[in-house]
Amino acid sequence: MNLFSKSEDGSNTATNASQPDNVTAGAGSAPSTATPAPEGDGTNSQEKTELGKLTAFVKEDPQNTYYIDGEREVARSSVCRNTQQGRTCLQLLISSKVMFQQMQKMNFYCALTDEIGRTDMECKYVP
Repeated sequence: MNLFSKSEDGSNTATNASQPDNVTAGAGSAPSTATPAPEGDGTNSQEKTELGKLTAFVKEDPQNTYYIDGEREVARSSVCRNTQQGRTCLQLLISSKVMFQQMQKMNFYCALTDEIGRTDMECKYVP
């Protein structure tokens, strides 16, 4: 309340009002309005690119079992598969939730593994 009462004072209005307005505009109005639109647009185009990479990776060996992993609510995750040469992984800038949804669209059934302590999901193709 002190910030509001100071910003309403005549002598301190210019100094204190500019700071609270910057804070309010920066934290409340402007970023809320401006930030989601650019991030949304950037995320959608970036998401499409990343989903294309995921689809291409899975199409290379669609019958294989895939393992998706990523932190919750973070736009960074990985998808891996085991091959004769070893484990092959792809790091993508999408959330594991988005990756999970895309795997389902490609007819994969994904579930947590039976091993305690593992956070990745195992995805198998369902014909």
